[in-house]
Amino acid sequence: MNSLILDPHRNRDSNIELLRIVVIMSTVMLHAMHNMPGPGDGISLPEALRWRALTLPSFSSFGALLIISGYFRLRWKARHFWSLISTIVFWIGATFLAGYLITGQPVADVKDALHHFLFKGWFISVYLGLFFFAPMINTFIDSIDQRQLGRYLLIFLGAIFIFGFLSNGSVFAGSGLTVLIFFYMAGAYLRRCEQGARPKMTAVINQSPWWYLAIYLIITYIAVPGLAWLTHDLGFYTSLYMLANPGNLAGAIAIFLLFRRLGARSAPQSRAPRSAPHNPVVNWVGASAFSVYIFHCFTPMDPVLCRVTHDIFATGWNALWLWPLTLVAIFLFCALVDTFIQRPIFNFIFNRFHKGSPSAKES
Repeated sequence: MNSLILDPHRNRDSNIELLRIVVIMSTVMLHAMHNMPGPGDGISLPEALRWRALTLPSFSSFGALLIISGYFRLRWKARHFWSLISTIVFWIGATFLAGYLITGQPVADVKDALHHFLFKGWFISVYLGLFFFAPMINTFIDSIDQRQLGRYLLIFLGAIFIFGFLSNGSVFAGSGLTVLIFFYMAGAYLRRCEQGARPKMTAVINQSPWWYLAIYLIITYIAVPGLAWLTHDLGFYTSLYMLANPGNLAGAIAIFLLFRRLGARSAPQSRAPRSAPHNPVVNWVGASAFSVYIFHCFTPMDPVLCRVTHDIFATGWNALWLWPLTLVAIFLFCALVDTFIQRPIFNFIFNRFHKGSPSAKES
């Protein structure tokens, strides 16, 4: 997989697609809970911490999306690029049109939202930057061996920690392009390790998924908040939200290895490459993970999701099961719209303008 946009009809690794779904679900939960009441709003500190604990996995897992891109490598192909852009345009337009029909919000806001999302927003604008730099990064990765790549990653990590996490510098901004490049290169390094160039490293990344789960939980609930609070108290500019938080870097790697190893045996028994698990339902839903991300980001959906979240949590823990049900409903809705509306429109336009060209026949 070398793009955020997937072809649901191709044979994909269902473990990886399941990881996409989990990461986007945790991101939606984080954004929907950003206005949840705290201790100063009439609820106790333990109660507030219990609700906030539900959002911590989003910090330590989001980088796994970038690791996936590095693991499979981004390639310059016209279909992938235009599929990415068309999905953004379609879902922004569809979300605002729905808002206009429901609330009467002016459709003219679409232009400003699209400009902000592509050029001023965080993830998509930075990811597009990564896409354009990918050929140069790939050439560099291919020109060095696994040991050298590992050393460069350690140096890169040190620079991110000092100039990104502790100071949030302009070049190594806490969640900027430089940090995304690190995740991308880390994904390529994990692929090298999996291929067995260095047996010791291969054994390290081929452990039981339960081992990675334990590491991920320790990182998420102890290392990430602990490191952020400790360094902040020492006077540094740090935050839970930063991808440059070393805990978030380690958590993304841990959860990637966790899902990569689902259903696999431990290292001594499984040195041979495993076949990619295939579940058509998971792959179908996973292909719309990016659409869900766009769908939930813009008004009027953001206040709607926040209101639903507040109503669910206001009823207490007994109604908590309604939240995952809401997330599943959002994913199914986006998957159905992608399958029957968005992708047919994209395929018709793309094939019409690229008929007979090599790019139209690729991936």
